[in-house]
Amino acid sequence: MTIETERLLLRPFQIDDAADVYAYLREPAAHCFASMQLRSLEEARAEMKKRAGRPCSILPSP
Repeated sequence: MTIETERLLLRPFQIDDAADVYAYLREPAAHCFASMQLRSLEEARAEMKKRAGRPCSILPSP
């Protein structure tokens, strides 16, 4: 499922998101909002492969 507005795009993770997710999670301010702990770009790539295309788990089932 994808939700898109003029200023926002919500979609499932894609494998190409690894570098951006890793960069985001390296920011100290992200730690209070994100439970995903990634220690390297390789870990981020593995996590994105695992999550790629899966629906968001916080959305209700149809």
